[in-house]
Amino acid sequence: MLTLASPLLGLALALQPAPEAASPAGKEAGAASYTLRPEHAYAPAPEGPVFEVVTLDLTLRDGARGKDLEVRIRAPRGESSAHGVPLIVFSHGAGGARDAFPELSTHWASRGYVVVHPTHSDSIALRRERGEDLSRLRENPRSLVMDVDAPDRLADVSFVIDSIDEIVGAINEGVDEGSRLAIDAERIGVAGHSAGAYTTQIAFGARVRGPRWGSMRLRSHADPRIDAAILISGQGTTNRSFTRESWAEIGGPMMVIAGSLDVSRISDETPESRREPFEYARPGDKYLIYIEGATHGSYQGKGLATMLRESPTTDLDVITSAVSSGTTAFFDCYLRESEAAREYLESDALVELTSGAAAFTRK
Repeated sequence: MLTLASPLLGLALALQPAPEAASPAGKEAGAASYTLRPEHAYAPAPEGPVFEVVTLDLTLRDGARGKDLEVRIRAPRGESSAHGVPLIVFSHGAGGARDAFPELSTHWASRGYVVVHPTHSDSIALRRERGEDLSRLRENPRSLVMDVDAPDRLADVSFVIDSIDEIVGAINEGVDEGSRLAIDAERIGVAGHSAGAYTTQIAFGARVRGPRWGSMRLRSHADPRIDAAILISGQGTTNRSFTRESWAEIGGPMMVIAGSLDVSRISDETPESRREPFEYARPGDKYLIYIEGATHGSYQGKGLATMLRESPTTDLDVITSAVSSGTTAFFDCYLRESEAAREYLESDALVELTSGAAAFTRK
């Protein structure tokens, strides 16, 4: 099992924000007065299903690529989960690992989802474990971006979906028959942070171009089995593999999450460019949560924001509550067809939850 410290320290090394980028668009950093209002949080009436969560690590063998893929699985444990629950695949940021976003992942699992976190090949912890010398990252943090093999990440996501039977077998090992779980392969969501958001949007149908993708014309590499996608701190046209037309053919439900202080030392993305997947996507079931004072690592919570030496100007509980409520309502709406979730997404409850720190836009 990987320790929490290793990948976070690696991310801190490579992703700490540039000092001059702390207050973009001329804004002065300062403590915000936003208050969390839990009564406006998303929870299906009256309280919603809440399950015990089990966590296990598994290595999946992809014979076609000759690759062992380490994954962390969180799953609900309870009798009602035996009828088939949705699957969420979560893709971590550059240099990260399968322990990304543990609180959000646990929350999703407690609401009745199986959440699978693959460790992609750019993982700092994984590469150190295998003896790779990564000292160059201290001198050139941006070189980590060159280590991100996006097509291989895409293959990881699809391979997780291919491996549903093996994942279910691992979850149910030693479990009483009445508590065994099944995954409904017709209800699949994908989410990701940073480089994981890049992975997610391409898996969901954002068209890309460039040598790495085999064409200078925009092409889709979508996995048609994916029903809904969430991009946390993703990429826009600042990334040369995208143009304004990259998102024009995405017809399915997509949520984009960004913030006013969301910059990173290894990326040229701006808070404005991170909004572009929403702004340029085809209308219909598209959502943007834009959080004032949110930094690149703040969506995960205190641990990552502290490691990255960030100073979000909105309280982290406000930020993470907006992410938790918004994403859970989104998946409940589109993977469970919950009317309570749809009503939440059509309301101003998320804005009220954060006392206006989060702007919530739909189209």
